[in-house]
Amino acid sequence: MCTFTFVVVERVGRHKGLIWGAALGCIPMWYIGGYVMKADPAGAALKGVVNRDGWGYLAMVAVYVNAFIICATWQGITWTYASEIFPLDIRMLCVSLTTADTWLGSFIIARSTPYMISDLGYGAYFFFAAILVAMGIWGFFFVPETKGISLEEMDMLFLRPMHKAVWAQLRGHPIMQEGEVIARSKGLEEKEVGVERVEMDKK
Repeated sequence: MCTFTFVVVERVGRHKGLIWGAALGCIPMWYIGGYVMKADPAGAALKGVVNRDGWGYLAMVAVYVNAFIICATWQGITWTYASEIFPLDIRMLCVSLTTADTWLGSFIIARSTPYMISDLGYGAYFFFAAILVAMGIWGFFFVPETKGISLEEMDMLFLRPMHKAVWAQLRGHPIMQEGEVIARSKGLEEKEVGVERVEMDKK
């Protein structure tokens, strides 16, 4: 699973990986919800009917397919994304907070899912499918691609509003315009000259 996640992160990319993960991950949830709504396996079990047809076995397979897709995309990509978007001076703190938030979310889902299934029935699966759709839409508009982006470009990428940065990437526009590159290079040269002058004055 880790190897597959690395392939998705580096080959497919962060942005596309999250979108495809949400798009493909919601399909098994829609199917499971539809099957539970139609077949009502809990009600059938109360009546003593425990045998399953092919559609029931397909629903069981769909559970593992959803877990595989989510683990290979949203669970894996978010760890990489959080570790590369923050500035160096606050990166350790930010990664710690995102890690704690991830585990807190996993704990809440693990604790609430059994109650959701028992109280909502098939609605729980439709709920998770709708959440995945919303995650995909959010990822499309507000998660820019960071594959192959340097730290200098990362700062420029997150200076602008996220939807504008994503839209610029989708249209193939460079992260740093030519004028910005020249201005930053001139500022760097002036800074280096100033440092040299200070050192010469000290000597």
